[in-house]
Amino acid sequence: MWAKLGSFFGAIVDGSLDFGALGEFFSSCIGKFFDNAHLVGIWSAIKAFCFSLGMALPLILLALCLVELLLGKKLLAVQRFIACAVVGYCAGVLAISPLINKIFALPEYISGIVLAIVAAVLSKYIYHAAVAITCGYSAFVLFYTDSVIKGSFPTQNNLVICIIIGLAFALLVCVLHRFAGMLITSLIGSYLITRVVISFFYDYRALAFLNGNGWIMTLIIVVVLSTVGFIVQYKTRTRY
Repeated sequence: MWAKLGSFFGAIVDGSLDFGALGEFFSSCIGKFFDNAHLVGIWSAIKAFCFSLGMALPLILLALCLVELLLGKKLLAVQRFIACAVVGYCAGVLAISPLINKIFALPEYISGIVLAIVAAVLSKYIYHAAVAITCGYSAFVLFYTDSVIKGSFPTQNNLVICIIIGLAFALLVCVLHRFAGMLITSLIGSYLITRVVISFFYDYRALAFLNGNGWIMTLIIVVVLSTVGFIVQYKTRTRY
């Protein structure tokens, strides 16, 4: 355990725990998900139900994305409750159940249900902690390493200064949490709209003038739609 903690903090200090490494970690989590027969069975049932909706499916998905884009902050409590319950269930099945089964046999769905309930109850605190850590650590990596922008910041490899910058960003997003919620949900809604359009309507990434750089068009669409979504959410926000 102590060796793993030392390795974890060592990876932060030497800058190797960057966005690429984090991406590999989450990819491995997804791989474990699809290696688990129980979770794959649930996922297959959900997919079967969705595709049974036929031509209504893309329209329903597009409508949900628009709701997220324009009203996401108002529905944030429901979303984080569901998200934490789902992630908690998966974590219970994949991580907690194997540990318990070393002591005594227990169906993996029991561990999943227990952790899902705990995560759902604590969803408000988990959400705020996750947002603060994500923003703070992203700022830390951006200024501490050159994995994003090559050699652009004089703070590179200055651990103390970069920790202060990361903490400042984390504190800022906590203070501005209402606006952060609007921004996050508008970004999620706009990005999901591009995925629905690509998957069910038209893959604009194949346009000749993009020359294989479809991500640029996606970025432009996300920026424009999320800006509109943020403005709408800000104008229709609940005032206290």
